[in-house]
Amino acid sequence: MRNAAPTVPGGEENLEAWSRLTPAKKEEMAQLLATPQFAELVASGTTDQSTVEAVSDELEIVSEEGVTNSKPEGGPLTWGTTKRFSVNSYWVNTFKFAGVTITKIKQSFDYQTSGSSVTKVYSCKHSSTNYAPTRSLSGDTSFWKSGTKGRCSTVWELHYAIAWIPTPLYRSFTQNMQVNGSKGIEKKWFD
Repeated sequence: MRNAAPTVPGGEENLEAWSRLTPAKKEEMAQLLATPQFAELVASGTTDQSTVEAVSDELEIVSEEGVTNSKPEGGPLTWGTTKRFSVNSYWVNTFKFAGVTITKIKQSFDYQTSGSSVTKVYSCKHSSTNYAPTRSLSGDTSFWKSGTKGRCSTVWELHYAIAWIPTPLYRSFTQNMQVNGSKGIEKKWFD
């Protein structure tokens, strides 16, 4: 890892950031990634930059969320009918060291709305990118509708290895998103 550029899908920006690191910074990054503190930071779900910087002043977290709407289902609106929109809400946390992406977790929720209510829930998906050696991420999602709201939940498992040998050590954490019909993401949190 010291002098080899990481292979990153669509990662020209990441490759450029890696190339700008000095050998000392690359070594510092390798040391950081091997620490339990970095793994715990990812599992905590924090978006507080001061908490992140307490682990390393070169570390940053970028949190992003968004909503995309499609055209109304069922064609044009006519008198006495209600528009229903297919919606996708997403939430991404990305950990970077000196501009190089290390770990990224994403949750995406597909559902239907009508006015201010969620009328149907279709899917909750998760994805992760993890370049931290001796760590692997896996996830399992569930989703449901409760009243006028929808909920998407991903249980992540962060597995540890010692000297590249898998161990039974892991930490699980849950990424949650609650949506409503009018605003998209109403609430997001980690357990």
